[in-house]
Amino acid sequence: MPSLQRLFPFLSWPRPSAALMRGEVLAGLTVGLLMVPQAVAYAALAGMPLVTGLYAALLPALVGVLWGASTRLSVGPTALTCLLVAASLSGLAEPGSARWVDLAVWLAFLSGLLQLVLGLGGFGWLSTSSARPSSWDSPRRRHCSSLPRNCPRCWGSRARWAAS
Repeated sequence: MPSLQRLFPFLSWPRPSAALMRGEVLAGLTVGLLMVPQAVAYAALAGMPLVTGLYAALLPALVGVLWGASTRLSVGPTALTCLLVAASLSGLAEPGSARWVDLAVWLAFLSGLLQLVLGLGGFGWLSTSSARPSSWDSPRRRHCSSLPRNCPRCWGSRARWAAS
């Protein structure tokens, strides 16, 4: 039985209480309300049919919940990934076409295979160190760049700051 729980860690989860389930449902609704429009926009950004954004948001999250090692790791599509897909496939097919989708599936499969080979080969540190700048620095830059615009609102001021 220990090997079965090692393969399927969700089998050893404790039974949730009613209060915990209410909190989980509220958190799920909140994430769902934010993730649906974001996922559709990311699919459009990648040149994919819009419904693929919903799959790209749902499936990694489901797999991450059931088999992931981290409870705080965010999985799913990102703007940078969508732009890289669009840039990689432009010139090879028409965005949104069946050929575009086929090429995007192959791109995702090959990049996942590369990550798997690097991880099994002991090069997991390479994947972790290359993902850090895009996942950590970008939100910091975004918050720092929006801070001057939003500070007057925080203080109740109606004055606008203009760039000189």
